Amino acid sequence: DDADRAFISRLEAFKDHPGIIAWYLNDESPISDKERLVRQYRFARERDPNRPAWALLYQHDQIRDYKPTCDIIGTDPYPIASKPIGMTADYTRETVESFLGGPVWMVPQAFAWKWFIKGADENDYRMPTKAEMRSMGWQTVANGANGVIYYCFGTMLARMTPDEFKASWNGLCEVSREMARFIPVFLSDEDAPSVAGFTKGTSGRCWTKDGKTYLLVVNETREKIRTDLALGASFSSVRPVMGADECRAEFRDGKLAVGLKPLACAMLELQK
Repeated sequence: DDADRAFISRLEAFKDHPGIIAWYLNDESPISDKERLVRQYRFARERDPNRPAWALLYQHDQIRDYKPTCDIIGTDPYPIASKPIGMTADYTRETVESFLGGPVWMVPQAFAWKWFIKGADENDYRMPTKAEMRSMGWQTVANGANGVIYYCFGTMLARMTPDEFKASWNGLCEVSREMARFIPVFLSDEDAPSVAGFTKGTSGRCWTKDGKTYLLVVNETREKIRTDLALGASFSSVRPVMGADECRAEFRDGKLAVGLKPLACAMLELQK
């Protein structure tokens, strides 16, 4: 009861603030807390019906169990640098599929595990590079994420030297500006053609905006890779509008052949 009163008090105190876009109701709480999570989600919906509630989990294999606790869900794959960076795409695909069509805000890594693990190896648990943060962000978008929230500004600021922070933060802002360029495309409700045939280690997503078709293709690996894609509409030419130096794309034998450099992220405009 005390926890509920504190929750409601905090919500009432801030719910009219224009800077709030959603309520962050759950940070990796175990499924044993489900009764409380459902109850507090109901409190939030009753008192502020115009804002959604978001939950964040590392429990990527339990997503459906949490569906009654939130409007939006996300998971937080943090692979750098001891695990394959494609773990980000894997988590996103599983989260999107398990949330059954509901919106997904993913959380890519912007911190070093060495800050939290005593005696951690400097190389295995280092801060991600700009290229890695960029790759992880675009991997989430390519696999169905509706939002990207990097973790974490505060930790970066507290743990890095001023010069280290400036370099990493500026790089992350550049990545965010690159994504922001395409917000009108992401929000388009025009029908987009299907795309299939992604080679293992690659993924992508298609949109149509103002009659133009855009195809995002990412390389989830640190190796060069090629993928031949089948499109659900006929196109005659392709033009990179992002990542032109990271890919080579051409129509060949009725398919779109795309060669990708390691960690490549490319947005292609398909023309009829």
